[in-house]
Amino acid sequence: MSHKTNVIYVVENGQQEFDLAIPYLDRNHIKVSVNGVIPNFTWVSASRLRLTFPTPDGSIVRIRRETPIDRPLVEFSNSSNLTQEELNRAYLHTLYRQQEQDDFIVGSLEAGMVRLGEQLGVVTDPDAIVDEVVRISEIGDAAYARLQASIASIDLNAGRIIDHTLQLTNQAFRLTNLAGVVDALANLEDGTGLATVIQNEAQARLDGDAALVDTFALLGAKSADNLSFVLDLAKIKASPTETMAQKFNAIYAANDDALSLIQDERTARVTAIDAVTQTLQTQGSQIGANQSAIANEATTRATAISAEAAARNALSAKIANDIAAAVLTETNARAAADSAEAQARQSLAVTVGQNSTAIQNESTARSTLAGSIAQQFAILGAFRNGQTAFVLDLNRVETSAGVSLGYRLSGIDTSINGVSASVTNEQTARVQGDQALSQSITNVQNTVNGHTGSITTLSQVTNGLNTRYGVSLNSNGHVTGFLMNNNGHSGQFAVVADYFSVTAPNGGVPVQPFIVSAGRARFNGNVDIYGDLFVDGTITTRKMGDNSVTRIDSVSMAGWRYGNNVKQNAITYTIDLPYAAKLICLATGTQSYTNNERAWHFDISVNGVAVTGVGGSGARTDSVSTSGYSNLGAGQHTVTINWLGGDSTLRLVACNLIVLAVYK
Repeated sequence: MSHKTNVIYVVENGQQEFDLAIPYLDRNHIKVSVNGVIPNFTWVSASRLRLTFPTPDGSIVRIRRETPIDRPLVEFSNSSNLTQEELNRAYLHTLYRQQEQDDFIVGSLEAGMVRLGEQLGVVTDPDAIVDEVVRISEIGDAAYARLQASIASIDLNAGRIIDHTLQLTNQAFRLTNLAGVVDALANLEDGTGLATVIQNEAQARLDGDAALVDTFALLGAKSADNLSFVLDLAKIKASPTETMAQKFNAIYAANDDALSLIQDERTARVTAIDAVTQTLQTQGSQIGANQSAIANEATTRATAISAEAAARNALSAKIANDIAAAVLTETNARAAADSAEAQARQSLAVTVGQNSTAIQNESTARSTLAGSIAQQFAILGAFRNGQTAFVLDLNRVETSAGVSLGYRLSGIDTSINGVSASVTNEQTARVQGDQALSQSITNVQNTVNGHTGSITTLSQVTNGLNTRYGVSLNSNGHVTGFLMNNNGHSGQFAVVADYFSVTAPNGGVPVQPFIVSAGRARFNGNVDIYGDLFVDGTITTRKMGDNSVTRIDSVSMAGWRYGNNVKQNAITYTIDLPYAAKLICLATGTQSYTNNERAWHFDISVNGVAVTGVGGSGARTDSVSTSGYSNLGAGQHTVTINWLGGDSTLRLVACNLIVLAVYK
């Protein structure tokens, strides 16, 4: 039967996964090399490996099995049970190691014979073949010693195989006497056999069932219809000294006592209620007698009140008759006097009415004239200084239609053959109540061939607080200029222009460091910002220096990871990049050992693609770190840290990930 202890692949098309057509007892017995260098790899399945990092096409990948012989994989002891798995594992340990030694020797001999044929031609002397193999393969004395040791190991392995064969034969003999073996294995300290133990256990089970039946018999029995269970209250106890029947009888007796007390209380309550009823009846009789006395007193009081009312009516009638006669006499006298006075007043009214008509007519005419004069004076102006002076309103007094006296006095107006030019200066000073206005408006304007241009300057102070100054340039309706406002708390400076710039003389060579044109601001020079810059729009990176815009994120591992020779996830982090960026990942970890050194591996992947990794075996490594980067587009990306430990004696107790996104 042929066997295989190693396989060789030639990498093509970036291949990273390789099948393992080699039987093995433990994954640690599989060794991988790429061009003679040990790489980092992971297990895809029990028969497939994957290199962590891609290798160039044409690379030689060798996968071989190396079964250790420094210690046995299975140890047997007296009186132990021999299982098929343990026997097979012990046998395969020796077989695999012998196959590996065989492949090594055959390979060395074949290489030696090839070189020997190239050097000496056909040779049949075994000693010459061995000497030439040792000499040509350049393995020297060490290789020769290893060859001799391998031969000795083969002899030793053959001896162990014979021993195992004898053990298997002995085991078959023991299996033919299974009953005796079982009794021997189940032998107790007192020499009782397994069959006896089983019989005793069956008897104990029967005894237990009988005890259970006795217990149920003490509790009671099923009802005649088999639908319920009737307790035997005389046998069931509520306490060590009292049965359930005694307990219930005590409860019934206590209940009877309570009923007797309730009956006594009811009788006493009825007696008390009867006494209260008798008392109420006695009090009712007394109230009836009182009601009769009260009725008599009411009748007497009504008679007295009626007599008093009659006396009052008689007195009122007498007083009314006497007063009425006196009032009538006084009324007649007053009526005669009033009639005489009315006649006199009527005569006087006729005379006054004749004069009041003339007075009313004169008052109406005077009021109309005064109103007309007041309106005219209001248009002209107003008095001041206690009416010692009159101030004309130059804006309302016109020298001609549409031309005010103020405009005429303050401006220059010239017009010849459709060409006009004017300079107007309007000044206003006004005080009204607690408000004041000081204002000066200067307007320079001319018109030529239908084109009109003007410059207006405004200077204004209102209420001693609000100040305003502005200049407006109007050319055929296209207006530019500036306006400044100050209210004592804040000021405003607004410029209306299609092109605005700040110019420095620069020694006769003007420089414009700041320009606003077509709605865009431009800086022609260095810009120093001593504070925060807030941007609501978009900042492009066309002129930014490399690595000038960065973003830092960090995350730590939760809990510990225990090695099981399988890659485990330590950290998974998702980052959302608004722009394309170079993503730099830095990972650190702390490992803890509780036993001998074990193999380990630590790597970083971005979107499932490994970007860096580090690993080792042998010497303990407490602190590990690695870093890598990947150029990514905008969007969400996933960064993962994976860790592999040889077994549970190696643990990852801390892990940190720092992600640095470099946008520009």
